[in-house]
Amino acid sequence: MEAKMSKFFDSVGNFFTGGDNIPWCDRDIIAIQPDWRQASSLKKAIEDKIAKDGVIGIGIATTAVGLIVGGIAAALARRN
Repeated sequence: MEAKMSKFFDSVGNFFTGGDNIPWCDRDIIAIQPDWRQASSLKKAIEDKIAKDGVIGIGIATTAVGLIVGGIAAALARRN
C-alpha cells in the first residue's frame, strides 16, 4: 500500500510541476491497483493535457506556415 501511495503522489507532483515521466508512473499505479479511482482520474487528466498540448502545437505550426506562405505570396505579388 505504501508503494502505491508513493507512486501516486509522485505522479501527482510530476503532473503539476510538468514532469516528463508522468504517463509511465501512472501506468504502474494502474497495474498495481486497477480499480483505484484517483489513479484513473489522474490518467484521464494526463491524457487530456497531452492532447491539449498537441492541438496547441499543431495550431502554432499551422500559423507559422500560413505566415511564411503569406509573406512569400506578398513578395511575389510586389515583384510583378
